[in-house]
Amino acid sequence: MPRVHWRSADDVGDVRTGPPPDDSALEDHVPDPCAVHPETVTEYPGWDLPEELKDALKERFERLEDEQGWEYMSHLAEAPGIKLGGYPSWTQDPDWPDCQACGRRTEHLLTVASWEFDGGSWHTWLPVEDRPADPDADVFTTEPASSAQDAAGVMLGDVGGLYIFECRACPGRPIEYRFDCS
Repeated sequence: MPRVHWRSADDVGDVRTGPPPDDSALEDHVPDPCAVHPETVTEYPGWDLPEELKDALKERFERLEDEQGWEYMSHLAEAPGIKLGGYPSWTQDPDWPDCQACGRRTEHLLTVASWEFDGGSWHTWLPVEDRPADPDADVFTTEPASSAQDAAGVMLGDVGGLYIFECRACPGRPIEYRFDCS
């Protein structure tokens, strides 16, 4: 069960160099140390795109693929990987939880994913500094891309994800979560 602890920015003191060790944690249950380089990206709903909108945009999606070689679902919808906000990059069908206190649909807060990108999505979602110099190279065996795919060494189920949601309407911003894998 994930735990979220809310703090005021005013209460945050010195930034730690790393979390304190948890001697009770199993070695293979602790993520590998890695660098975090936050970046703002624009993404769109994929699985959650309403069917009527998907139908209305079908010709645009086809033109995008013909002209750019980009598939909407792989290259524009739902950025993969570990992220704050945006849309959950579901592995299974969407399963948005409702707040247990007020019954409203919760908002996506955080995704912890097994991989940062897959075979198709790296063309748009892999940061430029991690891409191979040769665009035809195998990203799974070429550095720095291969290290970037699984930098934290996290494997949830069979390449799954943990999705944390918050209710912004309720005091204390209660959380809900979902887990899925392939």
